[in-house]
Amino acid sequence: MEGLRQFRLRYSQQARHCLQSAFQRMERLRQLVRTLGPESAFERGFSITMSKSGTLVTDPEQVENGDQLVTRVAGGTIESEVLK
Repeated sequence: MEGLRQFRLRYSQQARHCLQSAFQRMERLRQLVRTLGPESAFERGFSITMSKSGTLVTDPEQVENGDQLVTRVAGGTIESEVLK
């Protein structure tokens, strides 16, 4: 009977340790996702500019005079018109 108690105690401790490790790993991953996510980049001053249709603008050659753009920043969006 004592062997069974020892086994249950060890099993319980190992299960608790596994759960703690899993929660710690999940927390590290959550922090990593937050750090690498777009919201964090916006908070550091970066922005994303898209055409009105939602196409990502990565090169000035993609737009022409008069095109309407939407720029996303940390505080929201900015609508603008290309004046080349």
